[in-house]
Amino acid sequence: MKLLLVVGARPNLVKAAALLHAFRRQPALSTTLVHTGQHYDEAMSGAFLRELDIPSPDFHLRVGSGTHAVQTGRIMMRLERLLLRERPDRVIVVGDVNSTVAAALVAAKLRLPVDHVVAAAFKEDAEHRTAGVSQIPDGWMGLDIGPMTRTAFAEEVRKARIVFWNGPMGVFEMKPFAEGTLAMARALADSEGTTIVGGGDSVAAVTQMGVADKIDHVSTGGGASLEFLSGEPLPGVACLQDAP
Repeated sequence: MKLLLVVGARPNLVKAAALLHAFRRQPALSTTLVHTGQHYDEAMSGAFLRELDIPSPDFHLRVGSGTHAVQTGRIMMRLERLLLRERPDRVIVVGDVNSTVAAALVAAKLRLPVDHVVAAAFKEDAEHRTAGVSQIPDGWMGLDIGPMTRTAFAEEVRKARIVFWNGPMGVFEMKPFAEGTLAMARALADSEGTTIVGGGDSVAAVTQMGVADKIDHVSTGGGASLEFLSGEPLPGVACLQDAP
């Protein structure tokens, strides 16, 4: 299991030291240490790392000083990018400082996949199994999200007021790898919020699964939909607006 432990200030370091040492004695655990840089000088950080026998952090976000809002915002932005790249199985935070709040918010809201359906080859009859994100065998590939991730994603969809879905969860054209996409399609169909599906593959998925008529808006324009939501001008719409 891949763990990511976040520290940033003196109280974090004191509490995290015992955890880190215990984790690293367990062969089944791979622990990554992230220092946000909330406390960054020698007296408040470096000295504690040495005295508590904490190894140099694997990653340092270097957020520096600032108000509560500024510092928390910097941590959230930088940690989000790191979590998306590292994809740990669990994020561990301790204490009650800005680093704790920011890391807990990012980890909770990202809803990163925790398991996948993996296969030995890209074909329907390939040997396949469910594996954690850090436990995919060498040479195998993730072709769908796993059951734990399906449940977590569906829970978020069902309680959302607005859901925009762009892109299937896996290779839904192959039956063994369609369950993740099917779970999302059902969650959108059951949602009481406003539901929008964009993109050719996503449209094909909800149509194939018989729930397209339960979606509020279905569009084959996936990339265009994302550009529109981001505020980018759409050439086709712009030329109509400029027409006399």
